Amino acid sequence: MDHQEHKLRFYITSPHSCNYLDSRDATSLFADPLFPKNKSLYSALVANGFRRSGEHLYRPIVPPVQNVSRLEYQLMILIYVVITSET
Repeated sequence: MDHQEHKLRFYITSPHSCNYLDSRDATSLFADPLFPKNKSLYSALVANGFRRSGEHLYRPIVPPVQNVSRLEYQLMILIYVVITSET
């Protein structure tokens, strides 16, 4: 029997207007809604800035500097996703 390792995957939205900071763009990082979540995983996600909306766990991401180009912003998000998905 082939055993596959199951890892939590993350999905990212396109940049959109930030609901919390005027005139800023944000991106939302969603944990795979189909991945089975237990109390330990939920606690770890919340400790890393994730919020819950219904069954969805997401983390808003706003670039720290307003003068960041879209390409730099997308690269920062990609690096974040790779780092967090490897832990």
